[in-house]
Parts: sequence; structure tokens; C-alpha cells
Amino acid sequence: MEGSGLSRSVLPASAKYAQAKKGRTIMAYIHFAKSKGQSIENFRMVSARHNPPQEIDGLLAWAAGTDENGLNVVTVWESEAHKDRWTAEQLFPVFQALGLADVPANTEFTEYNADEFYTR
Repeated sequence: MEGSGLSRSVLPASAKYAQAKKGRTIMAYIHFAKSKGQSIENFRMVSARHNPPQEIDGLLAWAAGTDENGLNVVTVWESEAHKDRWTAEQLFPVFQALGLADVPANTEFTEYNADEFYTR
């Protein structure tokens, strides 16, 4: 991007956040949910009922989309505890209120701590 006036950070996420948060480093916790039979419309309906992403404590990123099998949602958190608290306090109550309490039972989850995490 030479001469464009734009610059990009190439710091690993932990270093970038450590600078922004006065020396605090973060761990990235990845949560992937694959919900058979669910749609992006279901995702949007649920999302409209809980805090917007910029107000969810500990959420670093999320992405949602569908394929032939259903809905796929990937979230990146500062920690597993952040994800667990949000799920218990916001997500599951919305599922219940919308009559979608069976969604977790019909969802395959993959979760792990990231050994490397990069963000711009």
C-alpha cells in the first residue's frame, strides 16, 4: 500500500490488544456452531433480540452464513468464560422466548483456544 496513505497493523491480535488495553493480553477462544435446518433469517431474528455485537462483553468477532446443511456461526471471544456468560444470560433466554429451545440440541459445536489469532 505504498503511497496510499493507508497503513495496516501486522501485529498478532494479542500484541495489538495489549497495546490498546495497557499491557493486557488476551486469549482468543473460538466457538463454531453448525445448526442443521436453521437459516440466516433465524440468526437475524435471534440477533435482533439480544445486545448488538458491539455491546457484547468479550466478543471479538462473529460471522454467520448458510450452506446446504443449515446455519454456520463462528464467534471469537476473549475467553471461554465470556462466551459462557453471554450464552447463559442472553442467547438461551432469547431461544426460549422465540420457541427455539431445541436449537442447541440440534447443533454441532466445535470450540477451542486459538494458538494464534490475527486481526486487522
